[in-house]
Amino acid sequence: MMKKLSDRLNSITFTPRSTVWFLLLIAALTYGLFFWQRGFYWDEFPWAWIYYRLGPDMLTKTFTTSRPFWGMIYQLTMPLVGPNPWVWQLLAIVLRWLTAVLLWNILRALYPKHPKPALWASLFFLVYPGMGQHFIAMMYSHFYIVLSAFLLSIYLSIIALKDEKRRWLYFAASYLFAAVNLLTMEYFYFLEFARLFIS
Repeated sequence: MMKKLSDRLNSITFTPRSTVWFLLLIAALTYGLFFWQRGFYWDEFPWAWIYYRLGPDMLTKTFTTSRPFWGMIYQLTMPLVGPNPWVWQLLAIVLRWLTAVLLWNILRALYPKHPKPALWASLFFLVYPGMGQHFIAMMYSHFYIVLSAFLLSIYLSIIALKDEKRRWLYFAASYLFAAVNLLTMEYFYFLEFARLFIS
C-alpha cells in the first residue's frame, strides 16, 4: 500500500503553488479533524485565566522569570485570537502548515534540482508522529511562531547568499527573525548551527 502511494506521489508533478495547497490539505487531514471539539490543556488553563481575569500585564509578569520575550508574544496573540479553544486549534494547524512550507522552501532553495525529496521531507516534517502534543494548541502555537521565525531566518539567509544586489537587506531581515528565535526560548538554540552548513 505504501509502495503504491509512494509511486503515485512520485508520478505527480507539483508546481510551487500546488505544493503549498497540498501541504495545507495534508495538515487539515492530519490535525484538523474535530478541531472544534478540543479545549484548553496543560498550562493553557492558568494562562488563559491569568490573561482574561487578571489582565495582560500579569501574564507578562508570569513569564518574566524564565521567558520574558515569549510573554510579549502572548500579549500580541491573546487579544487577536481570543478565548475560544477552537480558534487556537485552527491557528496551530495553520502554523504547523506554515513551518512545513518554510522547510520546503529552504530545501528547494538549497537543492533546486531535487524537488521531490524536498516535498517528501516537508511532508514527513508535517506529519511526524513524534510530536504528539499538537492538541495543546495555545501553548504550541507560540512554539510554532518561534520555529517559523527561525525557519524564515534560514530561508532569508539562503536567499541573501544568492542575491548580491539585496544581500544586506535579506541578511538584516534574517538576523531580525533569528533574534526572535534566540530571545524567545531555548528550544531552538542549537538549530542556529545550521547556518554553518548553508554558507
